[in-house]
Amino acid sequence: MEVDEDGMLIDELAYNLAVSEGEILDHLYAKGIKPDGVQKLDKEMVKMICREYDVEVIDVGPAKTKEMAKKKEILDVDDIDNLQDRPHVLTIMGHVDHRKTTLLDYIRKTKSY
Repeated sequence: MEVDEDGMLIDELAYNLAVSEGEILDHLYAKGIKPDGVQKLDKEMVKMICREYDVEVIDVGPAKTKEMAKKKEILDVDDIDNLQDRPHVLTIMGHVDHRKTTLLDYIRKTKSY
């Protein structure tokens, strides 16, 4: 598991180890550490808990973490020329037998049988 210099939140660590946050807290309490529920664990604490689960921790520098966090733009400037108009999407939600099909039929001007 990759961990940066800032460490990791307890819930993130639990998710990455596929265990409950309670298990993480139990390990910490057993070592005499009493974190609050949203405390960020430093890298050494994360390594200590990962050793309990036989998980190797890889140190990641800040540049790698920032690179991993980059998001791809949904729409690049180059894509603007390729955009096409599309029909609207309509979603109707509701319980069974509450006239959703009738409403859709009216909108489409069709009949369902």
